[in-house]
Amino acid sequence: MKKIVKLLLVSLLVLGLAGCKDATANISDKNTVMMTIGKNKITKGDLYKKMMADDAANTVINMALETIANKEIETTEAIKKAGQDKFDGYKKDLTEDGDDFLESLKAMGFNSEEEFLTHCITLAKEEALSDKYIEDNFDSLFDKYKPVLARIMFFDGTATDSSVDQAKANAESALAEVKGGATFTDVAKKYKSKDSLAAETLYTNDDDKLDSNVILYMFSTTTPGLSNVITSKDAKGFYIVQVTNMNKEQIRSFFITHLKQADGFADTVHGHFFEKYNFRVYDIDVYNTIKKNYSSYLVQK
Repeated sequence: MKKIVKLLLVSLLVLGLAGCKDATANISDKNTVMMTIGKNKITKGDLYKKMMADDAANTVINMALETIANKEIETTEAIKKAGQDKFDGYKKDLTEDGDDFLESLKAMGFNSEEEFLTHCITLAKEEALSDKYIEDNFDSLFDKYKPVLARIMFFDGTATDSSVDQAKANAESALAEVKGGATFTDVAKKYKSKDSLAAETLYTNDDDKLDSNVILYMFSTTTPGLSNVITSKDAKGFYIVQVTNMNKEQIRSFFITHLKQADGFADTVHGHFFEKYNFRVYDIDVYNTIKKNYSSYLVQK
């Protein structure tokens, strides 16, 4: 079944439909009977129609990713190990209830353990596309997002046991203590600022959770250091920011981890490689579905 679907989709991608804006791919042997259920016959055309209606766009995307990953990423020992680890994990999951592993694989469309291992290695390569994209574009990504490591204290003037004036006074006292040599985290704990804020964290200039005045300070400073008391945008709270590191190489690993966990970054990576390889779809229905769900992947607009 897996091979049939792949053959149909390969046909879809290579059919001579270029230049026909509203083309729809078809297969020449659509009346070939694939299976029977009683007196009912299911033809290759039925299968193709069902596949196109249910999951054509996702399947096309996955096939394209497989092709790109195998072109971009070498089969190194590290990739082989990552693929083997995936294989072992799937095998554990599929056999934990006593099921036969090979039969489970066949039910998924794989003919052998070797074929499935090859698939797992390809999945590892797909994941490695993010690493390659970051490595190839690290300097421009760093300049775009301007990452910094920083600690933050917040003094809430709307808290039940405080007021705006009290919060400001606490912030000024806390700042004086840090300047006097007390550790930032100890002072934050003393004034009941959140531990998560006081922990050293990587921030980027697109962070939509930070107060705009904190962003203004954090990404306009040119050297690590301690801010003055920063009034929140709504003037009901106060911040102290300690930028601890801005060095590109020293925060490299933190920034890479941040990028790979960021919402939408995988789509950015895939879109980059799809554009590099001039990814095009010539069936209007599949095209419209991809445009709706994966618009950044399309070269033709």
